[in-house]
Amino acid sequence: IEVSYIDDKLENNNSSYNNSYSIKAEKNNKTVKMNTDYLDKSIVDYLLLKIDNEDSNYEDEYLTDSTNNNNLSVNKVEIESHLDMLKDVYKYKEKYTNIKSIQTDLYGSADKKRIVNSNSVDMSTANESYNFYCEVLVEEGDKLVSHSNSSLKTKIKDIDIEKLVEQTIEEAELMINKKELKTGKYDIVLSSSVAGSILSKIMSGIHANS
Repeated sequence: IEVSYIDDKLENNNSSYNNSYSIKAEKNNKTVKMNTDYLDKSIVDYLLLKIDNEDSNYEDEYLTDSTNNNNLSVNKVEIESHLDMLKDVYKYKEKYTNIKSIQTDLYGSADKKRIVNSNSVDMSTANESYNFYCEVLVEEGDKLVSHSNSSLKTKIKDIDIEKLVEQTIEEAELMINKKELKTGKYDIVLSSSVAGSILSKIMSGIHANS
């Protein structure tokens, strides 16, 4: 589910549900694979035709351990309780008069992966995630600053929309009021996002391909 607001206007409201299948079969010590959006008996005929005409002798391993078999259920994605709060974010334009616009996005997803084979294996994993995104446009004189933050959680109740919006606004106002410093050595305090950005550059730089 995806819902987006710009100020107090609903910009986007989408939901989708999808199934997909990956099938693997072995015959005469050869393995073939295929992906499909549906299950039908004709798929077996297709797999037999494919494996009989494959030149490759590709072999693959199949799970045999059935001791941890489970069949987990998927929770319904619940974001309805937060939708009014997304719309109410517009109230911050009254508190902070230099805000030009506020955009909020809330995404919720749940997925399940299940493995079933002829070795009596039937196991699954299930998870859900929620991502809240806020972008603020602040204007002061001829200066215009855009700043954003996001929060990714596995439970919708753990997302504090108001706290993240206020944090984004305050950081945007700091950016629009920033001043130049003389060149020199200074003691600094880095936010977690800035520190993470610096570390990501270091990690990419020490990668073997680099």
